[in-house]
Amino acid sequence: MFTRRTLLTAGAALIATPSIIRPLQAKSRTPVLARVVTGFDATGSTTAGTVHVREPNLTAFAQVMAQDMPTIISQSDYDVLDFEVFGWANTSTHTMVARTMLHRGSCNDACQHIADKLLAMASEKMKGDTDLLPPLKQGIALAGTVADATRRVFNFVTDDDSTRARPQTDLQTLRDIAIRKRITVNGLIMGDPSAMNNYVDRDIRTPDGFVLRTTDYTSNYAAWRQKFIWDIG
Repeated sequence: MFTRRTLLTAGAALIATPSIIRPLQAKSRTPVLARVVTGFDATGSTTAGTVHVREPNLTAFAQVMAQDMPTIISQSDYDVLDFEVFGWANTSTHTMVARTMLHRGSCNDACQHIADKLLAMASEKMKGDTDLLPPLKQGIALAGTVADATRRVFNFVTDDDSTRARPQTDLQTLRDIAIRKRITVNGLIMGDPSAMNNYVDRDIRTPDGFVLRTTDYTSNYAAWRQKFIWDIG
């Protein structure tokens, strides 16, 4: 009798065994990260210190950040953008505007924060003679600081022209460094549409990058919006 009862108990235990087996839990997906750095020419006129370039440029940038960036991120392939913005006025003046993590679906406040900072800077007058080499070097270095980013981008924004002497071989060297590090370098050029051809098309832009040009400062909003759509869309 003892033996029979033991067997029945064992049988009951065996019947209950399947309830212990649980399906494998799905592993949580690692968020897809993109690193996007934007450096812009923060000067106005080099002779008068006016803001005819700076104000519409930063105002349009701010408008895109506040109104469009959350939607652009939500429609992209990325869950998080490690987003950084800086401006430059000369070889020794670099203004860090903001760095923040923009998360898909919950970045409205962060985008508005960046927009507010850009608007605050838009009306400031800052004279300076822009050298393209330092900001390009800084932008590539900043974009490369996040090794685990699926995509790394540096946006180079300027109204500079090709009438000034530039160390083109140095610019090409930096571009080659960006290519080796798999950093995409894009350009947004404001002013004469042919002024920056040599510097951006051949000397700065990486093969996977693009260049947008606008001659009408009132169209800067559309250019900024398109730039970020192409960046992360």
